[in-house]
Amino acid sequence: MRISDQQRLVIVDAVKETFGPDAKIWLFGSRVDETKRGGDIDLLIKTDQVDVEKLKCAEIALLARLN
Repeated sequence: MRISDQQRLVIVDAVKETFGPDAKIWLFGSRVDETKRGGDIDLLIKTDQVDVEKLKCAEIALLARLN
């Protein structure tokens, strides 16, 4: 995995705060391949939240927090 421990902790904390403590997070894409360089951070977030508006707000809040 090509993210630092600090980056991982920041991402996990931000996801849990915006999507809820039961949210599950997966890193995928080029960042899981140790032989590659660069690339964006691709995340899959699974949550029990079903309200589309709340999900949109959580996504925007997460993006703002991680930028």
